[in-house]
Amino acid sequence: MIRIGMIGTGRIAKRFLLEARSGGSVAVIGVYNPRRESADAFSHANDVTGFYGLSELFASVDAVYIASPHETHFEYAKRALMAGKHVLCEKPLCLKEEETKSLFSLAREKNLVLMEGVKTSYSPGFQKVLELIDAGTIGDVAYVDACFTKLESKTSRELTDEVYGGSFRELGSYVMLPALKIFGCDISSHEFDCVYNDKNIDIFTKGTLRFKNGCVANMICGLGVKGDGRLMVSGTKGY
Repeated sequence: MIRIGMIGTGRIAKRFLLEARSGGSVAVIGVYNPRRESADAFSHANDVTGFYGLSELFASVDAVYIASPHETHFEYAKRALMAGKHVLCEKPLCLKEEETKSLFSLAREKNLVLMEGVKTSYSPGFQKVLELIDAGTIGDVAYVDACFTKLESKTSRELTDEVYGGSFRELGSYVMLPALKIFGCDISSHEFDCVYNDKNIDIFTKGTLRFKNGCVANMICGLGVKGDGRLMVSGTKGY
């Protein structure tokens, strides 16, 4: 049984708690939020212990699940790893490349697990797509088209935070995943076009990646603009 402590008490934290309790292999020991009233409200509503200090949380668990706002992920993950705890962190793991590299370097040094919680990576459907590609079922893959959009409340954190909000920070991990998983990370050029709200936050972003192997990927994400969710992978024998 793995003892897990949660950092963050937002929407997804409650969903994680429900799933963790249904699995049977982990036990959620408690939750931490720097705002004591939020920790109290969540702990009372969900029958878990509320922690008011990270050191107390770390002393009680084997691993942490980080579900706090994006800009806090790096510091929480770093502190957890330094305390010798495995880390599962919501996407995006970090907002800067050097921060991500430093966390994985630290995890290797400490012999700890560091995972980004992009659920698509582990879904059976996506794994089957990769299996079919590896088997050559659709020939040589030349193009990936991924779209993930939803209509979000205009008062949500994602559409009001002028520094860390926006559709690409929120959903970009999902639409970039298939392109990078299939084509790798050798990108020759990239181009992005965005639609912004009155706070200059992107409510819709379309990105194009061109890879050194000649392949192309289009990525679309939106929080205030709705589109048809899809993943299309095109090859020389089909799609």
